[in-house]
Amino acid sequence: MKNKLTLMLLLLSSATFAQVYSYTNDVSGAPNSVASNCSATNLTRVNGASLPTFPCGSGFSSDKLTLSSAYDPSNTGVEFTLSPLGNNNLSLSSLTANLRRSPSLGANLARFAYRIGGSGSFTDQGIDVNPNSGNCGVTAQFTWVFSSTLTVPKASSITFRVYFFDAGGVQGTAQILNMSVAGTVLPIELIAFEAKNTADAITLYWSTATEKDNAYFDIERADASLQFESIGRVNGAGSTTMRQDYQFSDKSPIPGDNFYRFKQVDFDGRYQYGPVVVLVWAEKGALQLSPVPVTDRLKISLPDSPLENAQYVIYDYSGQIVRASTLLEGSNGLEVEVSTLPEGMYVFQLQAERAIYSERFLKM
Repeated sequence: MKNKLTLMLLLLSSATFAQVYSYTNDVSGAPNSVASNCSATNLTRVNGASLPTFPCGSGFSSDKLTLSSAYDPSNTGVEFTLSPLGNNNLSLSSLTANLRRSPSLGANLARFAYRIGGSGSFTDQGIDVNPNSGNCGVTAQFTWVFSSTLTVPKASSITFRVYFFDAGGVQGTAQILNMSVAGTVLPIELIAFEAKNTADAITLYWSTATEKDNAYFDIERADASLQFESIGRVNGAGSTTMRQDYQFSDKSPIPGDNFYRFKQVDFDGRYQYGPVVVLVWAEKGALQLSPVPVTDRLKISLPDSPLENAQYVIYDYSGQIVRASTLLEGSNGLEVEVSTLPEGMYVFQLQAERAIYSERFLKM
């Protein structure tokens, strides 16, 4: 059963996140751009990868490639480390890289992985890609979108690694150009940011572990056009190492997709954007309630769209849940006993996998 309808909008990283790190084509692997309040190491070869005798033009190249066609953390690869500085934290959404290989012996497969902190195993993303081949020709670009936004707390780091394997020969070449990491640098340590359905509203909840000079959060909303606009403000806690919990209710959601993010603003006016969540709010009138007013049994005609993992909830006008139950798949209507409810206004809400339907009714 799902009474929380929160989706991290990972595929919109380019629209909502800045570029924290970029590497272009320096053969030494030096980054050409790193966000302020961050540091990054040069690209390095790992697990036995070597500088090739005949590199494929500009870019960071490796040989001694792994011949096995199966991914393994011991495969040869290239890595670099990104670290927040001072009291800042990182919120990262995706890594993009242009890859190519020598045509006859180069690596046929590549996979991305990461590790937060200086020790422990790497978490791989489970997606293999094929570097482009063709006599040092054009590269093939790939974007690994993280399965959830990666949060790197202050005084920690994240190491990114691209593995090369399934090579035709150990002297084959694999090469990286134009690598970038999308995300934000935040002077807060964000624990969570989520959206939940509440009575006749969408409520945002977020928590921080630490804050530095945090004046306020500007809450922004967008529809499917992704044109964000401010809908409210919540004061920050300034500088603190104590957990802070926040919430904000949008009492006028947009029918359809509602995208939310916050703009964290320092006392000196500097700002950064946080992650994005999306929740679908159905149009009014999609549910048909009768009779209204009602005295004993409320009849509900359900929307025609498929309803998966659905439940209904009835809220009183103080926002308290007074009825709740799951809904059998394939149902096109139901009746709810309301005779024992006190007289007054209520909200009937149907919560489905990717949508919410709400209607008010009067109990007499």
